[in-house]
Amino acid sequence: MKNKIISLKWKIVFPLACLFFLMAFAIVYLTSSMTGKAMFDLSEQQANNVLYLVDLNVNDMYKNLLSSKINTILETKRLLQFMNQDIAQIINHNDNISQFTPLLSKYDLITDYNIFTVILRNLNFWYTSNKNFNYDQIISLYDLKGRCLKDILINVSRSKHGEFVIFDFHGRMIVGYLKSYYGQYVIATFVDNEEVRKEIENQKQEMITIIQNSMKKIRIAHTGYLFILDSRNHQTIFPVNDSQKSGNNFDKYIKPEILKYIDAQTSYDPHHLCSQINQVEYYISTVYFRPLKWYIGAVIPVQEIFAPGHRIIKFQSVIVLSVFTASLLLVVVLITRAINPLKKLTYFTSQLSEHDFLKGGLDVYSTFKDDIKRRDEIGILTASFLEMHSALVENVQALVKMTAEQERLESELRIAREIQMGILPPSEPHPSLSHMDFYAYLKPAREVGGDLFHYFFIDDDHICFAVGDVSDKGVPAAFFMAMTMTLLKNTAMSGGKIGDIITRINNELCQNNPNNMFVTLFAGILDIKTGYLEYANAGHNPTIYVPASGSLQLLKNISGPVVGAMEELEYQTFSLQLAPTDLLFLYTDGVTEGMNPDKELYGEKRLMQIITLNAHRLLSHELIQVVCDDLKQFVGQADQSDDITMMALRWHGKK
Repeated sequence: MKNKIISLKWKIVFPLACLFFLMAFAIVYLTSSMTGKAMFDLSEQQANNVLYLVDLNVNDMYKNLLSSKINTILETKRLLQFMNQDIAQIINHNDNISQFTPLLSKYDLITDYNIFTVILRNLNFWYTSNKNFNYDQIISLYDLKGRCLKDILINVSRSKHGEFVIFDFHGRMIVGYLKSYYGQYVIATFVDNEEVRKEIENQKQEMITIIQNSMKKIRIAHTGYLFILDSRNHQTIFPVNDSQKSGNNFDKYIKPEILKYIDAQTSYDPHHLCSQINQVEYYISTVYFRPLKWYIGAVIPVQEIFAPGHRIIKFQSVIVLSVFTASLLLVVVLITRAINPLKKLTYFTSQLSEHDFLKGGLDVYSTFKDDIKRRDEIGILTASFLEMHSALVENVQALVKMTAEQERLESELRIAREIQMGILPPSEPHPSLSHMDFYAYLKPAREVGGDLFHYFFIDDDHICFAVGDVSDKGVPAAFFMAMTMTLLKNTAMSGGKIGDIITRINNELCQNNPNNMFVTLFAGILDIKTGYLEYANAGHNPTIYVPASGSLQLLKNISGPVVGAMEELEYQTFSLQLAPTDLLFLYTDGVTEGMNPDKELYGEKRLMQIITLNAHRLLSHELIQVVCDDLKQFVGQADQSDDITMMALRWHGKK
């Protein structure tokens, strides 16, 4: 069953739709976040500005109140100083109490605690205009600075300067002026300041009323409002009562939350909090007015802060979604226009695998005649498809011809391989020779190769054998190898030493050799009865010689250069007397130059180690098989790069 195909259009449209949705969500979300923050910052700034203005207004009023209070205090101080000096002058003229008491009647009490005088003589109580005055009770009191009045009197008696004191006496604020005169008198004049305090308190209440009336007119957001809390007794100064719409449930819900918050603060800088109160979240900002110990603040429902932003976000969401939807529809239209030609191309491409191009090509021009006129990638792709179709038709026809030609060549190469392998003698003589253990092996790297081995009897007592390697590969090397084998046998049968035989072969091969091919050759003639060997090496690998009673040796004697390269060369003949069971091992460089995947060579050293271990215990064909197995293990998965040829010959001796 074929897999279900998903249209390319939807593979593009679906991710784009997801991308558009994510973009719209990101824009709306980020805008909502930024707008909400901006609205919150704006409301916070508005609240801070209002608080700042209220703070300035309260500050100005308080300064006026304070100025009035200061003026009153200064007037009181001047009055006390005048009284003090006036009494001192009276005492200076007459220090008899009975005589100056009538003079001080103008300073007698208007009420119990209005204006009165106390005179000490040598720090002992001497006179008071207040008949209800208790000296011992007075001097044990402390002024507002925490100083005992007795200590103040002692200090004043020792100083030329006067001292003002303020203390609480039976719930009334008393202001006094103390000064020493004539080295023995301390005159203290006092005034009851309760009326002044009440006047200032009345002025303060008027100031509060003015502030309340002003704050009633201020609105923050839709239902936001201002408040004032007196931190000394947590009294609500504004909102005044629950009848105000903006202050509904202030004392019941909002005030406890504010008190809990502001009591935890350690500084008087502006503070802000958002709190859930009675299931409604409020933004609350407070500022501390130190002189009056007031907390002035603003309360705004958070929902009202974000309401304008929410309306903007809703409108923006509609706009963004509309734009993205229109854009997506446009993209779908454009993609559909682009995908339709691709659908046709897909259909006709699927037909290519089933079409028999031997009968001709598909009829595609009528189908794509409109698409090929487009001046975009689709037009280029369509034109390329048509060119590919035409080229495919031509290539298929050419491939058919080439395949037929290839099959013919392969057939001829198979025949050539069979002919070449047929030219070679059998791997071992049949029947086996009684004087020798003989075996040869050849494996071409291609269908046909340039390596050779040969053996034949010259007469009943002499056998000629050879191993060679032609310089080229393939069919030319195979022909050169066959020519060499033919010349070797024909020349050797005519008699002579092996060096002379190779000399004549060299001259023959140099004739009509336009490709300058040559062959390395090791050839020998063995007397199978006596074991006497004549051999010649024409540029070939040294033959391995393993004596029956000795270690492995290399026959390194070189008779001359490679055969077929240069005419009129003479090749030298060497000889060797074999003992019974002596072994000769001939090979081509396809053995020693075998290469593994790491580009390492098999090498002569490894070959000689294998032969040394196995030469005395294995027959010739077994020895060659061991070498083949070891070479195969070394090479591994690497391709064979050269022909491999080996020959093993062991002479058994006289029979």
